[in-house]
Amino acid sequence: KDMSLPQSFVAVVVDSMQRQINEFRVVEEKAKVRALHEPERLEVIKINLRCGTTSIKDSFVWDIFNTSEDDPERFARTLCKDLDLGERELAHLIAHKIREEVFNKKKDLFS
Repeated sequence: KDMSLPQSFVAVVVDSMQRQINEFRVVEEKAKVRALHEPERLEVIKINLRCGTTSIKDSFVWDIFNTSEDDPERFARTLCKDLDLGERELAHLIAHKIREEVFNKKKDLFS
């Protein structure tokens, strides 16, 4: 209803959401098992973002098996502070992009 889409789209959207959630759960479960035998998996994470007039393009090494929940947010806040960006919204976008890239690296690892 938010986008004035026909009711027939509801099932398609719900099905897509369920498939994505299931994919996430499967990948994360495989990552947990793998992390027991390989506690550290370093991968290059690349971010390329634009927020208003600010663009960020960076790459860095990240442990994709890191289980600390707030590491992407801490990293993003520190990066914004170091670059004197001070934009709270940008830190959230960076953290989201890190999580997205980490998930894609895990997905590639298990496919």
